[in-house]
Parts: sequence; C-alpha cells; structure tokens
Amino acid sequence: MFKPGDILCGKYRLTKQFNKGGFSSVWLAEDLQANTDFALKVYDSVEDMNEFRKSFNMVVNLNHSNIFTPNTYYVHLGVPFLVMTYCAKGSCTSRIGKMSEEELWRFAHDVASGLAYLHDTKGIVHQDIKPGNILIDDDGKFMITDFDISTRQRHTVRMTAEQVEEMQRFNHLSGTTDYMGPERWPDKDYTPPIKPMQASDIWSLGATLFELMEGEVPYGQTGGAMQKKAHQPPTFTTKYSKELKKLVMICLSEKAWDRPTAHQIAVCAEHHKAPDPHPKTWKKYAATVIPTVAVATASAIYLLSQKPVTEKEGIRYPGDSILIVQVQKATDMVRLQHDNPDRWNNGAASYISNLKDAILLYTSTDTLVVSDDSIRTKGWNLWKPAQEIIDEEYEVMGKMEQECENSGAQSAAKEFRSLRNEIEQYISRNNTTKKYNNL
Repeated sequence: MFKPGDILCGKYRLTKQFNKGGFSSVWLAEDLQANTDFALKVYDSVEDMNEFRKSFNMVVNLNHSNIFTPNTYYVHLGVPFLVMTYCAKGSCTSRIGKMSEEELWRFAHDVASGLAYLHDTKGIVHQDIKPGNILIDDDGKFMITDFDISTRQRHTVRMTAEQVEEMQRFNHLSGTTDYMGPERWPDKDYTPPIKPMQASDIWSLGATLFELMEGEVPYGQTGGAMQKKAHQPPTFTTKYSKELKKLVMICLSEKAWDRPTAHQIAVCAEHHKAPDPHPKTWKKYAATVIPTVAVATASAIYLLSQKPVTEKEGIRYPGDSILIVQVQKATDMVRLQHDNPDRWNNGAASYISNLKDAILLYTSTDTLVVSDDSIRTKGWNLWKPAQEIIDEEYEVMGKMEQECENSGAQSAAKEFRSLRNEIEQYISRNNTTKKYNNL
C-alpha cells in the first residue's frame, strides 16, 4: 500500500519497512517536525473505527515498565496507523537460539511481570505472547507489545482451512497457533474449548521460552493441539540449567490449573528458580468472552484464589469456581442484551450472535472438571433466568414472524425466521439443553 518516501499525514516520512504481517506492516519513519525516528504500525484496513478507538484507549492507558504501548494514532487516507517509540534492538525474534542463561531468566521475569500487571490489575488476556511480540529497549529490558488493536490483525496463515473454520466456530481465532495452549483447541473429547484465559498466556510464555532456548517451538505449528495428541514432553538439547528447563515445562503443563501464575513466575525468576509445580494454594483462571466488534460489553477476566485444601474438606477443583464465574458472566450478558430496547432494530443479528456467545459460555462449562454435581446444580440455578429469557425471545420472534407474514412483509418475516432458527437449538425444550433442566 505504501512505499519508502511516502509521507503520512504530512508528518511522518516512511524510510524502511521492517515486516509485513497478515493485516498490518511496521515501518521506520522520520518525524519531519521533531526530526526523530518512530516506528509506525500501519493497518491494511479496520472494519470498525469506533472499536479501534476504544481498543486503542484501553491499551494506551496501560502503565507498566514491561508493557510497550503506542504513543498515539492517526488516520491517513482512511487507513489508521499507530505511532510508537522506535526500539533499535527490535523484537526477540532476532535472539532465538542466542540467549544466555542470565538473559532468559531476565526475559522470564520481565514478561511475567508485564503479564501479572495485565492479568491481576487490568483483567486482560494478551492472547498472542511470542518472540515477535516482545521488544527489547535500549537498556535490554523486555516489553510486551502487539495488543489486539485491530480485530483483523491476528495471524491465521499457518492454519489449514479446516482449522480456521473450527476456530471461527467458537470465536477463538486470536493469536498464533504455534503458541496456543491445549485448552484453546477443540477435539472430539474436549468440545467446545475454553476461550483464552490467563493460563493460556502462561502456556504461550513457556512455548516462547522453549523456542528462545532451542530454536524451535515445542509442539510445531499446531501448538497445544499436538500436545494433546502426543502427550510427550518436548526434548531439550541445549545446556541450560535444570531450574530453567523446569520453569518451561511447568508453564507448558497440559492442564491450565497446573500452570503457575504470572506473579509466581516473576518472583521465582528473579531468584533463578522455577515455581512449585504443586502449590498448596490453587490459582484458578476463569475463561472469558473475547470482546468483538458486535459486543460492546467487555468481558472481564477473573483471577480467583482458593484457601489451602485440608484433608477433611477433600479435593476442590479449579473448575468449581471457573464454572460459577462463567455462568454468572453468561447470565449477566443475556440479561444486559435482553434489557436493550433497540435489540430488534438494526442490531438484531448482532444481538442473536451475542446471545449465542453467552449460551456457549454456559454450555462449555460442561467440559470442566468439578468436585461434585452440586456445583453444576448451582450453576444451573444461576443460569435458569437466562434460559427463560432465551425461551421468551424465541416465542417473541415467532410472533413477529407471523405478524410480518400476515401484513405481507415477506422479507422481514424471513429475517425473523432466520434469527429464530439461530437459537432454536438452545431453547430449553430442545435436547441440547434438556440435560441441564434435569439436573
């Protein structure tokens, strides 16, 4: 789209293109007014500028020494671009297979510190931790970058058509497949997958550390999907310490609740130690709905801590709290959308899409391990009011369809019939949800 020498917004002269991604490119540019170099991230296109602005405002307000944020953004000929401080050392991609033990511990500390800030303070899941998204500043500090400013910027070029279709089906098309943990991949024994959560970032960090050490990702281009199939740990060939290798393997734990928190990693990495693989206190991560262009309500990520388990109490699984939080979030989303008086206007299709996302959030909890059926019963009691709303909306759409038929508005009738079909499989009298009614 652009070439060296082009001037954007009358201020930034493009001098060199660093890389071209799936939906954006990064350029070195000279600020003609300040006579200073900046890095510009130029997007090919953005489907919704309002969503872009909201995402930018969220990212630019992050304040942590290990979080790299853009300075501002402009729009040139309808194309938005971010203005960022230029890091001459670039990303960690150039350091793959070249880092010393000390550098790797510092990398683990810095990235984990940034993730702890995102997870614990801001409730944000990055979703795409990898060497190319970790920059090195002039002092050698590692900084997380490349947040989801554009809803179209995520990389899918390494996925087969079938994988793309499957991931799109569950709205999990975010991130780079090599670094996606096993919980983010569907299969016949684990469908639907849990949406990206804080523990997913930890798996990505483990995969990134492995690549920096070994020169290749641990499980190939399908990441956690291959881990679930192979059930074999990756092999180290380099001569790094046992503690560093232990840290990597704990981060790459197949089960999300076996992974340490970002805060635990940061603290331990400072002392060149791996976290305890079997901590006395469970750290639990709740899945979240990824904000989409259609969904204006940002879905929070919850980090919950459980008191140490005693023998009398018995084992309590992370799934207990995950299920309850998921169900409450899904229920709140359904109620919020239902209370919107404009839900049947131009945003009808978006409303139905949001409704289905909320239902998927609830029904996906059936894949989680919980301590006993009483937890599922509690979850159903929380969800039941939302199920009644779904049934009610199904009937309302039927009446609207009939009214349009009677008045001769065939196109409108067809639209309501289509919307009704979208949620028909989720109404309570359908077999899909009958099992929850019978709890």
